[in-house]
Amino acid sequence: MEETSAQKPLSKEEILAEFANTTFDDCFADFFYDRYLDEFEVWEDYDNPNEMALKCVKHGLTWYALYKQIGHHEQWCKAAYEFGCEGVQINVSLENEIECMAEVTERVEYHSKDIFISTKDSEFAKHFDHIKRQYKMDGIFMLFYSEYAEEFGFDRDMLDIVSRKTRAYTDAIERMKSEDFASYYATLVDYNIEQAWKLAELRERLKKEGKDELYVDVCLRKSAELVDEYGSEIPEHKSKEVKAYMKAWDITRGNDFQESSLEEKKRFIDIYVNVYMNASYPENPKAIPWDRFDDFVLDIAKRRFKGENVDVEPRTLDTLLNAMMQYKAKGDL
Repeated sequence: MEETSAQKPLSKEEILAEFANTTFDDCFADFFYDRYLDEFEVWEDYDNPNEMALKCVKHGLTWYALYKQIGHHEQWCKAAYEFGCEGVQINVSLENEIECMAEVTERVEYHSKDIFISTKDSEFAKHFDHIKRQYKMDGIFMLFYSEYAEEFGFDRDMLDIVSRKTRAYTDAIERMKSEDFASYYATLVDYNIEQAWKLAELRERLKKEGKDELYVDVCLRKSAELVDEYGSEIPEHKSKEVKAYMKAWDITRGNDFQESSLEEKKRFIDIYVNVYMNASYPENPKAIPWDRFDDFVLDIAKRRFKGENVDVEPRTLDTLLNAMMQYKAKGDL
């Protein structure tokens, strides 16, 4: 702390003269006067307390007046004043309004929990309406903006994410896709454009095939895991594993597994995927009845699930010789 200042607080006439030099409405004169006195007490032990007090009040009143104009609850307006007093963000802009709202919601919730709970919905609605009018934002932007705020609150990443979702949605609509496709595509903001488009097309295809919501959700989750791990270069066998998983998972929803536990269903899925993959890449392709492949895999998987020791390929001489040739070519023999 610096040495105590000898400055005295300004007189009421001097304070109101300072106010007269601002662009604030006259209705804020008393507020300006009262807040100056409070701020002077905060800064009186520092150099130039009058200068600091006036600066804080002007910065704080910028945000207080804005929130009063929007029609916010007095508690929210006071929290906006405190945000402005800190002097971090002086100018009013979309980015700074988001930062202010983040601080305001945190302050009101912490200091006045009951007021926050009772006023949150209406205060958010006022904020959304203001942002739409002030910055001339379209309905799609505001939809994503409000959804983000309701789910995550306000933060520094908000504007970037909402803007990217809006661009993605608009891009899909311009490419003649449905609103449902565009909305889902817009949610995939963490993927690159190509990966997001492929996942959105997969969802569209599954829905056209008549798959129910649960099936679609599970399949998209498994597919997204591959995208997360491999990007756009997903190995063929990994794609087949997902296909096999979904076939097995769908089977476990049937009557044969109504009484089965989750552990039993998982065991069957693991067995089915193993059989499916071995049958897809056999040592002797002639041993696989390709014309009834799915029935063949299901039969073996069910028998193994019951405890039978059955092979995908019969251990014939041709199969063994073919396997030896493959191992020899790899240098394993």
